[in-house]
Amino acid sequence: MSTTTEQSTWGSTLEQSIPHPEALRTAIHSSFASRLPETSDLLVYGLGDGEILVDLAKRSPGYSFTGVDPFESNTELVTKRLQDHKISNLVLVSTELPTDETVKFDAALVVFGFSADARENERVAKFEEIKRLLKPDASMLVVDLSGERFTLEFDFHFEALARTIFSETVFQEVEQSWIECETKHKEIIGHAGFRQIHRVWQNLCFKAWIATAN
Repeated sequence: MSTTTEQSTWGSTLEQSIPHPEALRTAIHSSFASRLPETSDLLVYGLGDGEILVDLAKRSPGYSFTGVDPFESNTELVTKRLQDHKISNLVLVSTELPTDETVKFDAALVVFGFSADARENERVAKFEEIKRLLKPDASMLVVDLSGERFTLEFDFHFEALARTIFSETVFQEVEQSWIECETKHKEIIGHAGFRQIHRVWQNLCFKAWIATAN
């Protein structure tokens, strides 16, 4: 399997392996429900297999969603899944972020939005693009693997998962991303021009950051 193919399956394969996925989806929904009115426009970057987007769309029928994933294989899968679930409050699924400067969103959700080998400057650039599409004072929720590895069970679980998904070379890069410190995450989001950056929840496997667009 090529590195590109390995990376393109990152989101979908990881989501299928999430411990207690319903709890993760509930936490994402609650994070927005407590901050947004019932009718809001959301940008979702990083679609994986579409389960999180489908769940969020069902729980929030008043929200309008634009879904973006850099891998065409994922967008094709998500489009079919949305059709199967008869999701009607989705405006667009695309591999590219909107380029129309008049398009502005009330909030953004980034879920496992970067491949394992994404460089820091690439992440900053993508966050800058997302920020450009947000209304003033809009929130961005970033969900990713937990940066703190508290227990041996956590190490063993994700080492086994990553070695199943990735080649040894990509695995080394994934492992390095796990141990990025809290300061580094804040720096990356802050360099993109966001403010009021703080962690809103974290469990053994995943964490979520909230940040505000200037």
